[in-house]
Amino acid sequence: MRETTFKGMNPSIQVLEITPTADKSQPSDLMPNLPVFRRYFTELPQSAAEISVKQTTIPFTDIECVTKTVVKVIDGFV
Repeated sequence: MRETTFKGMNPSIQVLEITPTADKSQPSDLMPNLPVFRRYFTELPQSAAEISVKQTTIPFTDIECVTKTVVKVIDGFV
């Protein structure tokens, strides 16, 4: 969301969190984000009504990986 980080005792970064509205813990949540495991992941939402979008702050210590994923914003759907 922002190109700057929050400094201090616990450095963090602001991000856009996109989650399914029926966000329940899944066994696939524990797998690493690697292509070999992709077929085991939960299916992605197919409509705007199925997702929740919010701004949140994540401590650097909670970041597991960084990807080159780009999210296109389409009118009425992220």
